[in-house]
Amino acid sequence: LYPRLKSALERLGKNGARAVLWHQGESDTLAGTSADEYAKLLSNLIRQSRADAGYEIPWMIASVSFIRAQNEAKQPPIREGQKKVCDGKSIFPGPDTDDMHGDYRAPDTVHFSGKGLQEHGQRWAAAMAKTLFADK
Repeated sequence: LYPRLKSALERLGKNGARAVLWHQGESDTLAGTSADEYAKLLSNLIRQSRADAGYEIPWMIASVSFIRAQNEAKQPPIREGQKKVCDGKSIFPGPDTDDMHGDYRAPDTVHFSGKGLQEHGQRWAAAMAKTLFADK
């Protein structure tokens, strides 16, 4: 998926994107990725996006690792890896969405339902207001 992010950053031009909002971790939960490996891979991704964008684009990292209840024991390392990357200077914590279950999820229990997407958007808006736009 990185080529799509790179393409979007290129189209927007230098200083054209306000931030990258990152909501990913479910596949790493399934794979049993360690906290250190997740943090290393995400840090590399952030570093590369900034090099390609030509500026220190802010990132927000959601706490997301849930992919069906039977995988809950594998979630903590992913969440830890996500937290490790957040430095509070240019990489900030986004919303926590692992608690969104029931009617917040589509019948596959993986993706968000319409109600879940609305809640997801509200959580992102609150997280951005708290960090990215707090002084505006």
